[in-house]
Amino acid sequence: HTTLTVMQDPSLHEQVGQSHANHAFIDPYSPQARRDYAWMITELLKRKPDGMLFDYVRYLRGVGPASVVTKPSDLWIYSEASQQTLLQRGLNQKGQELIRRYVTQGFISANDIAAVDGLYPDEAEPMWQGRTASPESKTMGTPGERLPLLQWQLWYLSVAHAVQGIIDFVNLAVEQVEPQGIPSGAVFFPGGNRPVGQGGFDSRLQAWDRFSPEMEWHPMAYANCQNSDCIMEEIERVLSMAPEGTQVIPALAGNWGIPVTNRPPLEDQMSALRRYSSQINSVSHFAYSWQEPQSDRDRKFCQLN
Repeated sequence: HTTLTVMQDPSLHEQVGQSHANHAFIDPYSPQARRDYAWMITELLKRKPDGMLFDYVRYLRGVGPASVVTKPSDLWIYSEASQQTLLQRGLNQKGQELIRRYVTQGFISANDIAAVDGLYPDEAEPMWQGRTASPESKTMGTPGERLPLLQWQLWYLSVAHAVQGIIDFVNLAVEQVEPQGIPSGAVFFPGGNRPVGQGGFDSRLQAWDRFSPEMEWHPMAYANCQNSDCIMEEIERVLSMAPEGTQVIPALAGNWGIPVTNRPPLEDQMSALRRYSSQINSVSHFAYSWQEPQSDRDRKFCQLN
């Protein structure tokens, strides 16, 4: 699948049939995507904006079982650029070969471990970034005994690799903005970085807790439970994980005076938000078209005289 073809499968993606069903997500490891994005930011900065926000800095979110990634084929790591970068995370030939087999097959077997040992007998343990085994130590245990740990570590390496693509992409963008002396920020879902069950993860893989604390953090607190409790829980989670000094600017969804899609009116949400007034001094409301529908219609059809 690509992010265009997966959009057409309602069993895999939540956005099918909505206004953004034809969006395509780019590979954060693609050199061309990075160059094009850098060029776009350069052009925007020429307009002297007051600041720059980065949104959709995540992967697609599926529906049902597809909303959780539990195996390598669930991850967006199969482009040429992403696979090549993942292989380069292997620190010796054993490590690179096991990574290749794991991603290709979706698993490794005891036979794979034995085969790799035979291919590179002069190396000890297979090594890759983040693996704590000592490369100087001699291999201990049979292939079958080593299999569970290696399989588990390769899964977490693959997830970390997918996550790192987003973080690096955001950081590259921010590095262009900071010298201009204007603020930058990232928009994210508070639940986008959650582990799920035994070894699973929210398919958005949005590790916002690793975004730079020098940026503004804009959590989209859009939880829906007919009152403000679950919305405040999302904001509280972000505040609890934000490094000291991070500017957290929640985005609330709703309208004034009336509930919308089972969310309480904005005044109720704002009242509940007062409990965090010592940590939050800014907020945004989604969306302008909800708050000012007539103005939004007018601006869509304005003409220069």
